[in-house]
Amino acid sequence: MKVANFIDQVSVHCYAGCGGDGLVHFRRSRSQSQGGADGGNGGRGGNVIMIGRKQHWTLLHLRYMRHLRAANGGKGKEANKQGANGQDALLEVPLGTVAQDAHTRTRIGEVTEDGQHIGLLAGGKGGWGNAHFINARRQASDHAQKGQKGQKAL
Repeated sequence: MKVANFIDQVSVHCYAGCGGDGLVHFRRSRSQSQGGADGGNGGRGGNVIMIGRKQHWTLLHLRYMRHLRAANGGKGKEANKQGANGQDALLEVPLGTVAQDAHTRTRIGEVTEDGQHIGLLAGGKGGWGNAHFINARRQASDHAQKGQKGQKAL
């Protein structure tokens, strides 16, 4: 059986990362037993990005790649520290590659130059920590948001 060494069409299930959750935390120290809210915001989820490379001439390296996942964002931390942003998932393709949605057949974009980036899916936004919700009347907020889900394309 002969194996094809030129592949011009592949189908990859892509998932962008979810945003990290905000944190509910209150400042505590030796000198200050009842501090205010200091929960940090969650980090954003990773995006799915298609990059054009002139070194590639076929989609053979993507032949057995069925799923591509970007990393999720990190949870918020104490002392108003933001969670880490999720790492982007990169899909390297040859020049002239066209990306389209498999179900609707809508064209997302085409790579024509070396190093050109096209965003396929956006990661979710991170949630706000409880430090974001304090105001003049409510100094000790016990509420934080969850991060948003990332986009997916099958």
